[in-house]
Amino acid sequence: MMVDAVNNPYREMSDDSLIGRASVSGAAQGALVGEVIRRLKDSVDEQNRASTALANRITDLNERLLKVTVVIGALTIVQIALTTVQVYIAVKGRR
Repeated sequence: MMVDAVNNPYREMSDDSLIGRASVSGAAQGALVGEVIRRLKDSVDEQNRASTALANRITDLNERLLKVTVVIGALTIVQIALTTVQVYIAVKGRR
């Protein structure tokens, strides 16, 4: 027998109290197990939300890191090009 969330007499019990009561109570064991399952589901849902938020943050940081890497690569190409021009001008000027 499952109890609804509003009339749930086990909602305020600690996990340890709930498990202890379920082990000695035969008649209401179904309701106690239902409460344990509800708490487990709530805990899993909370962890999923936290994990999704963290994954989104990591994705954002990876995108930023990729953009910075591309900019650094472009600046490196510009620096190589400018150095090549300077070397060419210096060598040409000696002739």
